Amino acid sequence: LSVPSNNPSSWSLVEAHENVGPVHDRAIVKTSNGIFFVSTSGVYYLDSGFTLTPISDALRTGILNATTSQGLRDKVKLHHNVKYNLLYMIASIVGSITIMYVYDLKRGVWYQETHGTVDNGGYDLMALDDEGNSILVESATNSEIRKLHDTTEYRDKGSVAIDWSMKTGKQILNTLDFDAIIRRVNTIVTNNASATDSDLEVITSNGTTTKSNFLDGIQPTRVSRRGKWVQIKISAGEAEDYETQINHVDVEYE
Repeated sequence: LSVPSNNPSSWSLVEAHENVGPVHDRAIVKTSNGIFFVSTSGVYYLDSGFTLTPISDALRTGILNATTSQGLRDKVKLHHNVKYNLLYMIASIVGSITIMYVYDLKRGVWYQETHGTVDNGGYDLMALDDEGNSILVESATNSEIRKLHDTTEYRDKGSVAIDWSMKTGKQILNTLDFDAIIRRVNTIVTNNASATDSDLEVITSNGTTTKSNFLDGIQPTRVSRRGKWVQIKISAGEAEDYETQINHVDVEYE
């Protein structure tokens, strides 16, 4: 909205940024800092001065895949998790599996979160309840409504455990001409007392080290694997109905 100071009555509505806009209205969220939206070319942040900043360069391929066709584009949703100050983007739904990209607004980093074994074709909507909890709504008729972080069913139609995983982006360890030696992965993971210990995968350019039903508490894990880059994936030891907190992850290499 352009309003001249010398004659406010002659205001006009102009396009602030040409050829950039949200794919649909559910791909827009408003936060205390500004507005975020998903475009066909990425995720953007629009501040109060109408400065437009792309924040998803690391996800460019995933964003383009998610917005290629109208059928895929309609599944893309954006949600602000107020309690943890996270931006959730539903990127794709394949069968019962929902893949989401998560942006930590405080730290400015992305990671991927996958929810499997979900009834009725994955998650279709995300919303906030009256206590500020993020809730997930499944697709199709007679869908279930769950809390995002503890899998509680708002409308109970039987116990359905969630097969979840969280994976970091690829961290380049050296120049791409040489391998680094990954010595240790340090983690702090807090599982519910009734939950199975979480799985750990250390994924590198030269292969993957997997430790099943392994993570619980403060742990240094020796890896001794070479690679040009590394990703860390933590997932449910089994499909779980219990809360797990991932408090810390770092990688020691040389």
